[in-house]
Amino acid sequence: MFSASISESIFWIAAAICAIAQVAVIRAALAGRTPGASSSAVAQAREFFWVLLPAAFLILLLTWSWQSLPGRFLDVGAQRPGTVAERPALTVKT
Repeated sequence: MFSASISESIFWIAAAICAIAQVAVIRAALAGRTPGASSSAVAQAREFFWVLLPAAFLILLLTWSWQSLPGRFLDVGAQRPGTVAERPALTVKT
């Protein structure tokens, strides 16, 4: 298992690469350099929507991934989201 600092480093490198790629895609869409780019305002608005939609999902995915990194919850008693709390062992009194 990776330590928290290595996991965070890998996360930030991956997030930076994704951000750079997404900015390049958005710039290409705004400049009309995409295959089949149209000059009509309606087609450009539709294309811009389909460029921003994956960007929004990427932000959600990166946020969820950041919160899922090991060591993100510093409170030892805190339960991580999406995990099942351990139940105390059942004891039978006789």
